[in-house]
Amino acid sequence: MLHSRAVAALPIAAVLLILALGTLRRGSLVEEIRDCHRSGCFDAEAAGPFEPVIAPLLRGTPYEGRLNLREPPSVDHLNVYFANADLPGRLRTIACNCAFVGAATIICDQRFLRSFSRAVDYTPDSFYGRGADEAWHENGRIFRQANAQVSGVLLSWILAHEIGHAVLHAGLNLGRRRAVTEEHELQADTFFAEQVFRDADQRTRQQVYAAVSNFVFALIGVAFRPAAEAGGRGTAVIAPSADQVHQPWLVRALRLGQELTERERGPERDNDFYKSLAGHVVVAPGGLEIGSFCDYENLRDEAARRQQAREPGARP
Repeated sequence: MLHSRAVAALPIAAVLLILALGTLRRGSLVEEIRDCHRSGCFDAEAAGPFEPVIAPLLRGTPYEGRLNLREPPSVDHLNVYFANADLPGRLRTIACNCAFVGAATIICDQRFLRSFSRAVDYTPDSFYGRGADEAWHENGRIFRQANAQVSGVLLSWILAHEIGHAVLHAGLNLGRRRAVTEEHELQADTFFAEQVFRDADQRTRQQVYAAVSNFVFALIGVAFRPAAEAGGRGTAVIAPSADQVHQPWLVRALRLGQELTERERGPERDNDFYKSLAGHVVVAPGGLEIGSFCDYENLRDEAARRQQAREPGARP
């Protein structure tokens, strides 16, 4: 006859056994990535253009010269894959995102990379009022060149951020996302600042500054509330991050700009440009919420529409 405590323990043991068997059936994350690779989840052809963006970001890291964009995942390489559609299983959480998932692997939804890198592109709709069409027609080539430069920096930022997690926070994975802290996120952005300035000439550094500033002003333009609406002072009001870990994009960009400036000029210099801009930004419920850039076609165009709406007399 079984002891009463043993009988009571049977249901618990059964549950644990079921959970263990379920885990075994589910397989490891590495196996899931490998199966996805085998079934064609990732776009190997689309990976090519990203190689010259990623390779410089690996200099001085254990992954320098060890980038894998097309082969099955390898523990000896940094595996970076790109998806064009929703992924199955646990990987489905990467929809419109780019994430270090553990096992030396980064997976990016190309929809996110496209929307993020083009978020502040100049287009004909970025201008309004008298002479808007002429301005685009006369200076379109210059604006398109600016788009290419800014887009390249933003793409480097998001990829370097995830590479930073792979290099600095290898113990994190898709199953332990709750373990990610705000400090981890700040460190990953700092990794970008370090890598992008590594051996960079003055022109490249200026392009990085320009891109970050363009991103900042586009976000401020969308989130801006005039003095009459914001208690006597023009303010950009943005919503807190939904996950309470990542800082809002505008706050991240301002911090990044400040860090780049201090790396360039030294922390002892009078570097208050981004700090002064931050003084006009408020994080509060009800502010502009940009969790996923896939929801916004173009921030600059949206800012122009909102500003035009505030000026009823302005000609379209």
